[in-house]
Amino acid sequence: YCLPQTLYKLAEPAMDDTFAAILREDEEGILVLLDGPPYGNSTTQSLCRRFELRGLRCEERICFAPQLGSAEFLSLLHHCEAVLDAFPHGGWTTTVDALSIGVPIVSFPSLALAGRGT
Repeated sequence: YCLPQTLYKLAEPAMDDTFAAILREDEEGILVLLDGPPYGNSTTQSLCRRFELRGLRCEERICFAPQLGSAEFLSLLHHCEAVLDAFPHGGWTTTVDALSIGVPIVSFPSLALAGRGT
């Protein structure tokens, strides 16, 4: 699974339980997140603590990929079984990119405008 959004979209733990449930259900599943400026180490550590509180070992189930150029980003998406939206935000451009290469999107409805871009 891939959640290729900027990490600020995960600043609030609104979807932590949902992402953890997906990974618990799929024992071999790995969640790929994008790391990098301006977020860096403190944000990734915070996310790992939140996932570990939900019973997931970060080093086993979460992969932080570096920020990527366009070609590398599309290659990453191509290797994902599904792209997850970061509720309450939508995927917007990432959604278009994933759908353009045939990768399914798992989206969550949102009443906020920011969440309607999928």
